[in-house]
Amino acid sequence: MLGRNIIIYDSDHHQIKDRHGQMINYDAEVRIENDVWLTSNVTVLRGVTIGEGSIVNAQTVIKEDVSPFSVVSGSATVKVAPTHKLTSWSRELTHKWN
Repeated sequence: MLGRNIIIYDSDHHQIKDRHGQMINYDAEVRIENDVWLTSNVTVLRGVTIGEGSIVNAQTVIKEDVSPFSVVSGSATVKVAPTHKLTSWSRELTHKWN
């Protein structure tokens, strides 16, 4: 589930080369696994995997991998709690479909 103003980068949008002229900042795939909730104003940087069942709080910058079933917050990506200890937020359980 995605909130508003989600930014996902798979590159740095420019090349950085070492003193020998070799590029050192390659593009890197971003993986967002099943049942992940990115709330509002989240930025995900290149090369990151966000594990299954994780929740990313608002105003968070994801710079490194997020373990499955985690709640993370802030620019330091502080793990707040494992989601398996939280009440389910599944859409199927919270909405009645006709």
